[in-house]
Amino acid sequence: MRHIVAYARDRGIRVVPEFDMPGHSTSWLLAYPEIGAGQEINALPQTFGVPEAELDPSNEKLYKMLDGLIGEMAAIFPDAYFHIGGDEVAGRGWLKNPKIKAFMDKKGFQKPADLQAYFNQRLLPILTKHGKKMMGWDEILNPALPKDIVVQSWRGQASLDKGAEEGYVGLLSHGYYLDAEQTSEQMFLVDPIPADTKLSAEAQKRILGGEACMWAEQINPETVDSRIWPRTLAIAERFWSQQSDRDIADMYRRLRITSLELEDVGITHISGPQKLLRNLAGRENPEALEVFASVLEPMSFHDRYKAQHPDRLTSLNQLVDAVVADPPSRQEIASEVDAAVGGGPAAKAARLDLTARFTAWQQAAPELQAMAATSPRLSDEAEQARQFGSLGTVGLESLAFLEAHAAPPSGWKEAQTALLDAAEKSSDPASGMASGLVKFDFLPALRRLMEAAAKGK
Repeated sequence: MRHIVAYARDRGIRVVPEFDMPGHSTSWLLAYPEIGAGQEINALPQTFGVPEAELDPSNEKLYKMLDGLIGEMAAIFPDAYFHIGGDEVAGRGWLKNPKIKAFMDKKGFQKPADLQAYFNQRLLPILTKHGKKMMGWDEILNPALPKDIVVQSWRGQASLDKGAEEGYVGLLSHGYYLDAEQTSEQMFLVDPIPADTKLSAEAQKRILGGEACMWAEQINPETVDSRIWPRTLAIAERFWSQQSDRDIADMYRRLRITSLELEDVGITHISGPQKLLRNLAGRENPEALEVFASVLEPMSFHDRYKAQHPDRLTSLNQLVDAVVADPPSRQEIASEVDAAVGGGPAAKAARLDLTARFTAWQQAAPELQAMAATSPRLSDEAEQARQFGSLGTVGLESLAFLEAHAAPPSGWKEAQTALLDAAEKSSDPASGMASGLVKFDFLPALRRLMEAAAKGK
């Protein structure tokens, strides 16, 4: 830990430690069951989810231990802030424990949130003793604590604003979760103080900024770079940009340049996925898989969790791990379609580029289907591999009608719409028809192209 702090300091970075309490404490109680609420813990869980293990706020031994821990950590982490977590405390263990329940009744605590507020009140002077300021997630927001604590909002803008209105300093994380697999555009447009804010000028001063979040259930050392970069650059742009800066196109222009610079200094967000794709292809020619992967995005964290139920033993070496959120093809295809249907000098070049793309999709589809039929690691993508060639055909036929300035025959639009709808369902877990853990990134643009062709432009 000292090495991390020194490494960061040399680069102008502050390290704020987070020790989550009183919930998310399974590892604490595996080692020290005597400070817990009584849940029996014999091993760290293999499955993911919100743990129910909780520290026992009624136990005086707990505060003596925390005094020692915080004192030791304060000597390692020089930053003024000390993050106590405080999130997702259900309090079920407290209510089931007769001793803790009796303590709550004696204190007049009606619900677990009251006991958590008591715990934080007891924790605050310990932090102050060691020269630290309390920082925690939304759940620590309570009138029982002074206004100089920092509240980090994972629940959203409303929670952040509520704290600011009540006089608390805060920062926003909702909207900046990298594992949500959102686009750089989506995260760049989220502002800790949005343009339509109802906060007073005084309350706005209490919003410090924001923090990007990245959790580790669905990453490993080979994939972590591709989940963090380059999208974190877009979040950084938001934090140091004026609220009025909404220029998406110029943000992406800078993002592309800096993304390559990151790879040059050792970040593997580009080369890592390429290596995994080669591994997936095995002895087969990887070109078809590369064409396919270039227009795919992973499902969001929560959608993947619900569909796959990954745990500590899950091998993170599937196609979903080799594709990246917001690949360049999403903006490129959208731009080419806009030019192709807009006419003008750029239309011809855009149509040639799209023709090459769609032809490559058609050519790759048979090989992809064969790979999906023989590779267990690609079998979930069999349906999307089949759709890939058909979607290429939708694009080529649309371009042909546009080029000829001719309306397509009766029923053509309906048939293409059905193909696009089916592709969207295979990419949307909410449809109940999603086959794999990836989704096509180009469907809105391809639908625009098809609808323009259907009008006979």
